[in-house]
Amino acid sequence: MISRTFAADHSAPRAATAWLRSQALGLSEARFSDAELCVDELVTNVVRYAWPEGETHAVTLSLARSASEVEITLEDDGRPFDPNDAPGPPAPRSLEEAVPGGRGLMLVRAIAPRLRYERRDGRNRTTIAFPVES
Repeated sequence: MISRTFAADHSAPRAATAWLRSQALGLSEARFSDAELCVDELVTNVVRYAWPEGETHAVTLSLARSASEVEITLEDDGRPFDPNDAPGPPAPRSLEEAVPGGRGLMLVRAIAPRLRYERRDGRNRTTIAFPVES
């Protein structure tokens, strides 16, 4: 397993996905794009919502690869938040009511083959996993 810690600020999503791109994961191009999108969305949500503004925190991204899958774990010390239980935005009744945003976690749940959350020792651990294609 390898990991890297990023300052939980506006640069974290881009830095996390750049680091992810620098790793030899063994995923197909399509699977890698899915993983990258999920990491970007999860890190963005942590940076925006995990802590009160003005506090300094960090986000750690860990990668583990087995013969069958790549597991990516995001860890932070923010408020407890299980992305599996987060409600989606209400469906707009008209185009005028539709607002952009708020659908990222729905996307993560739809494209990550495995999504797991646990709260341990005051920390959130969100893990996504993608199959390695042989």
